[in-house]
Amino acid sequence: MKIQYRGGSSPSLPTVARARLVERLTVNQEVAGSNPVGHPLEVIMIKEITLDNFAEEVLESDVPVLLDFWAGWCAPCKMVSPVVEEIAEEYESKLKVGKVDVDGQQDLAQRFNITGIPALIVMNKGEAVASQTGAVPRPTIENLFKDLI
Repeated sequence: MKIQYRGGSSPSLPTVARARLVERLTVNQEVAGSNPVGHPLEVIMIKEITLDNFAEEVLESDVPVLLDFWAGWCAPCKMVSPVVEEIAEEYESKLKVGKVDVDGQQDLAQRFNITGIPALIVMNKGEAVASQTGAVPRPTIENLFKDLI
């Protein structure tokens, strides 16, 4: 029996500089909660955006940036997070994706007048050019930045 295993980080974990490890393998046996040794790993970068790295990662970015304002206790944020991760993977060379923990980065949340989460903001050349609040489907998120890439 062939099984493809795909693992990743939980969006409810405390924020740390995140590199999402996506494990992809095909095995000829059942995988029961543990990963075989020697499988290939692909690194997908989703940056933690803080006040300290905001200028470098967002304002000075050569590509548009999708900012995901979220919190670990927010159920709709947990629904949007896998979609944001898929977008980061699919558009990795054309779009930078960053996550902003509103509990830990209240100054950034206030700067963007975040009153509800999840909140998605697209930045291009240092300017906020599109935004969306709430759990929305992937096409709605993609429409925020499609014209910029």
